Amino acid sequence: MNIDMGMHYSKTKSSLLAGAAAALLWSAADMLLVGFVPQAGKHLLFSQVLAGQINAELALLMLDAPAWRLFWGVYLATFSVFLYLLAVYGIYRLLRPGRVSQLTALLLLLGYALSPLGHAGFAYIGLLAQGMQHASGAALEAQIVAFLQFEHLLQVHWAASVGASALGWALLLAQVLARRTALPRKAAWLNPLLLAPCIGLACLPFSDRLVAVLIGCASLNIAQLAFFLGVQWFLRQSNAGARSGGH
Repeated sequence: MNIDMGMHYSKTKSSLLAGAAAALLWSAADMLLVGFVPQAGKHLLFSQVLAGQINAELALLMLDAPAWRLFWGVYLATFSVFLYLLAVYGIYRLLRPGRVSQLTALLLLLGYALSPLGHAGFAYIGLLAQGMQHASGAALEAQIVAFLQFEHLLQVHWAASVGASALGWALLLAQVLARRTALPRKAAWLNPLLLAPCIGLACLPFSDRLVAVLIGCASLNIAQLAFFLGVQWFLRQSNAGARSGGH
């Protein structure tokens, strides 16, 4: 379906550019926050002693991270999420008006709105785990309880954010395939719901290599960066074609 955005084209373009900027910043934030190769052999407290009491894999992930890196991993994401929220307008303008389009936009908004706390939760877990290395006795027991509580908060918000986003992207994918958007069907391959798992799976065999870990941990936001830039290209091509057809 060919949707004429008319005077809204400039606003749609700006909105999608905001999405690309957000995706770039969030990709950097992911890499700063969780882009590490865990060193289980160096930290026997977590890999052996506490392995049955807490999520040792999560605890080990950021154990060697400098505090400044965890802080900036949170700052970049928290203070740029508004760009993702602005991008939803551009996505909505690509769709045929209707309830399905409204639901798509609402789910994406919800996913983005919930994402900062789920993202920051990793920093809280990492900083707490670093402190647990130097604790013992009752102090360690109290920190184990805090760790489990922090992990619960992280899981709830992360799952809610990713779940809402996945449903939103799924609805968008269905509308692209049904030709109910301003995009051609081949743009479906840019959908993060398809692209992010491909990036993650490609990095999985190299989980002991830092470059693969950095790319893999940011796969969702890298996929969104590809989506927003790719959509810009499709719209530019469509707009150029419309102008040449008008002469």
